[in-house]
Amino acid sequence: MLNFIFTYQKTSSLFHFIENLSEWHYSCRLGDNKKWLLQTGDLTPEEQDALGKMRLLLQKYDYGEKFLGVPFITISEERIWEEIKKWVEPNECTSLQTIFQIFTPRFKIIWQKEEPKLQVWKKRLEELNNQGSRDNQINDLETFFNIEVQSKIVKVCLLVNASEKGGGGNANTGEEVITLDCSSMNIELAKRLYSTLWHETIHLVFEKEQLNPFLKDFLKDKGNFLMQSALGQILKSPTALLKEAIVTAVEAYLAKTYLNLDVEEEQKGKLGVKFEAVKVNPKNYRLWYIYAAQKLLPAIVEYVRQKRSVDNEFLQLTFEYYQDFLKIIT
Repeated sequence: MLNFIFTYQKTSSLFHFIENLSEWHYSCRLGDNKKWLLQTGDLTPEEQDALGKMRLLLQKYDYGEKFLGVPFITISEERIWEEIKKWVEPNECTSLQTIFQIFTPRFKIIWQKEEPKLQVWKKRLEELNNQGSRDNQINDLETFFNIEVQSKIVKVCLLVNASEKGGGGNANTGEEVITLDCSSMNIELAKRLYSTLWHETIHLVFEKEQLNPFLKDFLKDKGNFLMQSALGQILKSPTALLKEAIVTAVEAYLAKTYLNLDVEEEQKGKLGVKFEAVKVNPKNYRLWYIYAAQKLLPAIVEYVRQKRSVDNEFLQLTFEYYQDFLKIIT
């Protein structure tokens, strides 16, 4: 069966710190950057130049098999730079080492404060993981995504963050690793973070068998419309528009069913009772995912109850909800 091992290491968080500061991808958390700089001071010209070089490297070694984060997250501390030498060109390795040296003093301020919190988070997540609902969650995911998961250990690498209200996750660092940036997150929100872990686990383990092929076929007709839509022009990915919405909805189902989280109230709080927050922030693509989760949740409950797996009917329903969302923001 699927299980998790929780861990953290300094160089992985240093990479995450620099990567996020570089703002190379739309998913970088700008709020974390603002708080980190308030704690450590304004960027120097040397640091700004280093972040420009880091941005270019990340754009070259983008998400995929050669993503630059893979060795920094998955390789043990003492072997990271040995592996980096195999991962990038010699001059790029030298550049990376210089960038890391430049940011080490600034990161030291963050690490001294955040490393003890990661210890606490590691223990709390291990407690949640041992409370007994994991197998039931796996069974529901196997049903909905039509996949039978073999015995698998997923390494969960905990990283620094700056927000007390929420963290984030990523499943782009290899076939057996998930990251959670969580150190400053309020420990009372542990179930919410554990829910995020399941979200990333869906990406890592469950979506490939049926959801991805179905989406690829579905988007042959709908992809151009999605790409030209308001949020499609921001994300540049029709796949992300629909897949992330579906995975967020399944996460909401798991959170409600097995973690006893009041997801409906959370959704209303973020969207507004009459979608006021959506109208004020029409370019916030994350609000589309929350909206989709709110609308799709009843359908997921029925699919699991009937032991149905995701199909074209479900994709069409998601697409129709996106059309409804566009009417709210335009």
